[in-house]
Parts: sequence; C-alpha cells; structure tokens
Amino acid sequence: MKSAFHIIAGMAMLAFSSAHAASCQINDTSGMPVNVRSDPDGQLIGQLKNGTRVQSDLSSVGGWVYISWDKPALNNANSGWVYRSFLRCNK
Repeated sequence: MKSAFHIIAGMAMLAFSSAHAASCQINDTSGMPVNVRSDPDGQLIGQLKNGTRVQSDLSSVGGWVYISWDKPALNNANSGWVYRSFLRCNK
C-alpha cells in the first residue's frame, strides 16, 4: 500500500505535466550545486549547478518542488524534486 506521501507526490507530478510551467533557475546563495531527489526528501538522483535552467509548476509538497530540465541528465533522469528555496523563478 502506498503511503499518503507518495500519493501526494504522484498527484503533484500529474499536475506538473498538465499545468503551465514557470521558467526557473537553480539558485543556491552558497554557490554549491543543489541536490535533486527522486521524491520529496527521497533518494538523491544527483546535483544541478547554480544557474541551470529548469521548469516547474511551483506546486509544492512539504516545501519540495517538482522540476524538469533538458540537460544534463542526472543518472538518466531529467526530472526530480528540489527544495523551493533553491529556485529562482519567473512566472
């Protein structure tokens, strides 16, 4: 049985695919790359460098936002979750 957390995360991903996406950039004020996760607070996929352009519908699950990007792929993934404070978006 799936946890409520995974159901909510799945709903956010579905909403992302059908909603208008905002243009965003990875933005960590420390200058460090930002961790991208498979689920909110889930397994680490990899890291994106500051300035990497991403898309997001900005809906969040516990402060985590689902994003997608073109390149570079991280472990064959082009989407994942980052903490909202590490995004700068124009919407």
